Amino acid sequence: MIAEYLETASKFQKMADDEKNNPKLKTALEKQAAAYQKLALARAKKLGVVPPPSSAHVVRPTTTEPIACQHCGRQAYLMRRTPHPQITGEIWTFECRDCGKQTEKSVLH
Repeated sequence: MIAEYLETASKFQKMADDEKNNPKLKTALEKQAAAYQKLALARAKKLGVVPPPSSAHVVRPTTTEPIACQHCGRQAYLMRRTPHPQITGEIWTFECRDCGKQTEKSVLH
């Protein structure tokens, strides 16, 4: 079941990556990908196993590319990278230049 969650997360993330015209749809797809990643990690924790590596674990934004703001759909830029307290990875904090709100993404290494 963990692999199925990760595969589904990967599919949603791919759709989000491919979405160029509708920021709200892109954000919704990214949220679905994150939800399936969270399900996979929760299931792995419950079973006491390490989830298999998957591209679903990798958040696609780079340090130079903005993401769609989850609040207004405009561009949000990476402002901060901090160690994640629960997984081997980081929390990337993006801030929208238009509405000023922040969005966090977990990035696994």
